[in-house]
Amino acid sequence: MKKIFILLLAVFAFCACEKDSDTAGKLRIELQGINAVEADIYTEAGNRIMERLVVEKETIHLNADNYQVKLFEYQGPTQQTYRGSEYIQITAGRTTTIRVTRSSVEVINN
Repeated sequence: MKKIFILLLAVFAFCACEKDSDTAGKLRIELQGINAVEADIYTEAGNRIMERLVVEKETIHLNADNYQVKLFEYQGPTQQTYRGSEYIQITAGRTTTIRVTRSSVEVINN
């Protein structure tokens, strides 16, 4: 009986930890044919909360909310080209992907 109680307690503790992790979602930025981009992430109110240099692929954990992501192609320390701005919604427990290529910027909600 004591072993069953300990097992149930462990299962409940694991479930409680999993529930807390679902309050955030992920933003994945993938590059194809581009060396690097700078991603500036803004809240819905327009406050910049993060500036990240992305090389190839990166995953960023964000609270569930609406964001604006401004993308600049990084071509050297003094040269950047504006690639566009995307409005995204991060959903708890889900991943939103921004795929940047030479010719387009695509948002994929998974």
